[in-house]
Amino acid sequence: MTPNIYQQLGLKKVINACGKMTILGVSSVAPEVMQATARAASAFVEIDALVEKAGARGSRDTGAEGSYLTAGAAAGVARAVGAGG
Repeated sequence: MTPNIYQQLGLKKVINACGKMTILGVSSVAPEVMQATARAASAFVEIDALVEKAGARGSRDTGAEGSYLTAGAAAGVARAVGAGG
């Protein structure tokens, strides 16, 4: 069996008994998410256009006036702090 990337890096396996924790990589993803990620990673797009479209979809799906999708909580906090005046 080929070792996964974490084994190749010599990292120890941990048991997450707390749920979603950033320090433990947040959470695992569903197979459908992994497949969608693989499909998305096989193409090139203009990132600014992707951010705009993703934000519009987030607003539409949540009913929010505006939205900005980020890669995680830390990026969202940094974006929010940077937007403050």
